[in-house]
Amino acid sequence: MKRSTLVALSAIVLFLASTLTCLRAEPQTVPDDIVKNMLSGIETLNVDKFAEKGDPEFKARVNRDILIKVNSQLAPKLKGGYTIEYLGILRQIGTVTYLYKITFKDGSDDILVKLQLRKNFVSGFLLE
Repeated sequence: MKRSTLVALSAIVLFLASTLTCLRAEPQTVPDDIVKNMLSGIETLNVDKFAEKGDPEFKARVNRDILIKVNSQLAPKLKGGYTIEYLGILRQIGTVTYLYKITFKDGSDDILVKLQLRKNFVSGFLLE
């Protein structure tokens, strides 16, 4: 075999192996319901609903004042309608971060959601 053919075949094998690893690493289910409940909690100013699946540290950090600030910016857009698109996951330092894109029906800027889970409980929630 020519060296260039061998290099090309090696690259294809590595690509396929990494693709299969990524597919296998994808979780069986994604926490769409958690994200939807948290967004609903923001929209309705319901702290309990927002933090329902949170770990004790997350629940301790969440309060009505924080939710009011987020609600003032997002509630009008959420009430106008939106779609949620699952983008993928990141595994870092014992946590799994699920990435979502929120697209608003009013055509305003999209938002990236980072939902961080540790032992199946929310340990972080970031909107960018």
